[in-house]
Amino acid sequence: KKIKKFFFFFFDLDGKNHISGYELFGIFMICNVLGYCIEMVYGYITNGYWESRQSLVIGPFGLAYGLGGILLSVFLYKDYNKKWWKIFLKSMLLGSIAEYIMSLGEELVFGHVSWDYSNIPLNLNGRICLLYSIYWGILGLVWVKIIYPLFIKFIHKIPIVLGKILFWALFIFMFFDIILSCEAVSRHQQRQMDIPAQNSF
Repeated sequence: KKIKKFFFFFFDLDGKNHISGYELFGIFMICNVLGYCIEMVYGYITNGYWESRQSLVIGPFGLAYGLGGILLSVFLYKDYNKKWWKIFLKSMLLGSIAEYIMSLGEELVFGHVSWDYSNIPLNLNGRICLLYSIYWGILGLVWVKIIYPLFIKFIHKIPIVLGKILFWALFIFMFFDIILSCEAVSRHQQRQMDIPAQNSF
């Protein structure tokens, strides 16, 4: 009964005072792909050439954007009618904390970082800076007022039977992709230290 109740709420699209796991996963996947596209275009504009900005081994995914979409949704989806400056400050604070934790976590687990703001004024250990914290605030405001409602509307248009099939297929695929990517990063570090592979995988 508990499992059945869990899946009922997980796929519940009628809750006005909560966001379901199904909706969050949909937002996660949309943001993964859009984030990858944004990074590719931004890299081309700033560097003048195309380079892969995907964060997983398989697929056009920017994992940080997917996690950011979940974070913004969970903490801001009820704030649509609040004053703009309250949404801005809340998003600015939450985004900065999340970015710092992700940077620190990546360094502790994998031994490297994907971004460094040391050359930008008003930074904290190169992990966050005032400029990007302001960007987080703006993003949160745009997210609540425009992006989140559009994403939810799109997810709700998918027939629930098809949505459940897509959910399980993408969930299993992403689980495998994330595990594979973590192993690839770990092996890359071992290779740099001249540690031979222990098995064919």
